[in-house]
Amino acid sequence: DAATLEESFTCIATLGAGPKTPVAMEVLVSALEPDLLEGGCNDGFVRPDALLVVVVVQSSQDNGSPGTPQSWYDTLVDVKGGNEDAVVVLVISDDSDLRGGVCPDVGLGANNLRWFAEAAAHGRFLSRCEGDYGPFFEQGAALALDQCAVLVPQ
Repeated sequence: DAATLEESFTCIATLGAGPKTPVAMEVLVSALEPDLLEGGCNDGFVRPDALLVVVVVQSSQDNGSPGTPQSWYDTLVDVKGGNEDAVVVLVISDDSDLRGGVCPDVGLGANNLRWFAEAAAHGRFLSRCEGDYGPFFEQGAALALDQCAVLVPQ
């Protein structure tokens, strides 16, 4: 409420600042640091009465972020007080590591972003090479609504 437009924009703009390498999960974990959530520029972002819905859209794999898909997911669950039902994860990324994936197989290793979505109790993954993202987002919205219906605020 007290933040100025300049302060708000500075906060938003610096959370994703950094190298131009794909490090979506590093940015996500950084945005959830306690000093940003408690009195920092993300104060009030994670509310006890709301779901935490994470949408990651990245055309390439994230092999540069520290941690593991499980540790990234654990960070989300931790900020929601251990409540897995309060976290929804939607990821659109490369699936060239899968046999029969939609993207051409270019010999890449496993996509950590896919593993991140699979680690989530309420996670979904879509290949970036799909022709239509609409049904995925419709299903993701339905999943979020389902989780809202069972959410027990902490």
